[in-house]
Amino acid sequence: MTPDSTEPAALVFWSAAGFFLLIVVARLVRAAWRPSASDPGAMQRVYEAQRSALARAGAAGEVAPGQLHALEQELARATLDDADRAAVRIKPVSRVERLILALLVVVMVPAIAIPVYLRYGSPTPPATGEAPAHHMSPADMVAELEKRIAATPEDPEPQLWLARVHMSTGDYAKAVQAFEVVNRLVPGQAPVLLQWADALAMQADGRIDAAATALIDEALTLEPDNVTGLWLAGVAAEQAGKPAAAMSYLQRARAASIEADLPIAEIEAQISELAARSGQPVPEAQETSVSSGLQLEVTVDPALAERLPPETVVYVLAKAVSGPPMPLAVTRIPLSALPETVTLDDSMAMAPQLKLSTAKEVMVTARISRSGDAVARSGDLEGSLGPVATQGTGTLKLRIDRIVP
Repeated sequence: MTPDSTEPAALVFWSAAGFFLLIVVARLVRAAWRPSASDPGAMQRVYEAQRSALARAGAAGEVAPGQLHALEQELARATLDDADRAAVRIKPVSRVERLILALLVVVMVPAIAIPVYLRYGSPTPPATGEAPAHHMSPADMVAELEKRIAATPEDPEPQLWLARVHMSTGDYAKAVQAFEVVNRLVPGQAPVLLQWADALAMQADGRIDAAATALIDEALTLEPDNVTGLWLAGVAAEQAGKPAAAMSYLQRARAASIEADLPIAEIEAQISELAARSGQPVPEAQETSVSSGLQLEVTVDPALAERLPPETVVYVLAKAVSGPPMPLAVTRIPLSALPETVTLDDSMAMAPQLKLSTAKEVMVTARISRSGDAVARSGDLEGSLGPVATQGTGTLKLRIDRIVP
């Protein structure tokens, strides 16, 4: 997919990318404006997480027992060294310094990204002797984009980039006009509607008026669980003097973030702040749906395993249907335990962010490892099943019935 694609799918991609950039910048500015706070327990939490991951790797057979203790000692030593260096180097950063850094991000990201688009998104190579893209001024960007718009008036991409240039330079009135044209060319795109609403709000010094609210409502009609749309709707409702409605939108944003496995700390903070300002009770956090476990009745073809020692390791694991190769849950049992009913759950995750409960469907595998290694090797015995749902499946029958080639 290239920046010059005129397909609506390409527009959705670039619109979403630009809007996510706006959200990141907004969070940077917000973080810069807040007073700094130290977290003396952060390094300890990192150490505990790394130590747990190391223990899981040992349990999965990826680290030899003789090496595990040495690695734990090395981890503890490195953590202490980092703490000593941090105590010397870390100094308080003033709010002004952090705000300047955030503003630099606001200016530099569009200043780099947009010229790169103008240079490399062009269907023709730049003329000999043309100045490098990173030397283009905002006025040059606007002129180049206007040329493209004149040549291909039905292409929404140049209009979208033109709107972003105007947003980055603070010309919100022209940004509003450009987003309006984009919406006319490809109507019904929630990311475009939300960026348009954001431009209207910036033009009104942060106030979300009736026109911007209408755009947000339209975006939420198209994508009811759009987290950014729900957040903007909450801001609009609070500005309109409707704190109860604002709280409802923020709670929906929190639920949508949980469902999409997105961080919710920022939304939780906003909910608490809104409750403090409006005198509402802080609603209890909604708990994520945690998988109760995936039950597998593991058996083996006796003809395949009859000559293997009873202590041979059997790995039982679940992997995402599409995604990282690291298992979402893994355990091991001796061959002598088969047949055995095994339950895979979140406690068997190898990484905190990759758990069984984060997937709706998985591939499950039982492998008899002749070498004891968790990685499949030629000659190992294996059986697999899937895709299978991680919820409400009952006990699944998983038979080891083939030899790994």
